[in-house]
Amino acid sequence: MVQGFIRKYGVGFWLLKRRSFTRSYGERDRWINLYQPEAREASNRMKNGESTALAIFMGCCSVYEDERFVVLDARCILKAGKIAMAK
Repeated sequence: MVQGFIRKYGVGFWLLKRRSFTRSYGERDRWINLYQPEAREASNRMKNGESTALAIFMGCCSVYEDERFVVLDARCILKAGKIAMAK
């Protein structure tokens, strides 16, 4: 789904708040909660110890990081996704 979004909208980079990958953040954020049932599914996945789609790429596709934010290279996400699918 992430790779399809990148291709459809021509995303070059993805700016992420580090705290957005915590269950409590997703449950309290009004904007995220507009997107149901996806927000609830993501929260349940995190509760069960699973990673969200973008969190998986934070280690290998990060081009900038500070205490609050991480920037991911969308080309790296596409390439990493192709490698994962080939396995």
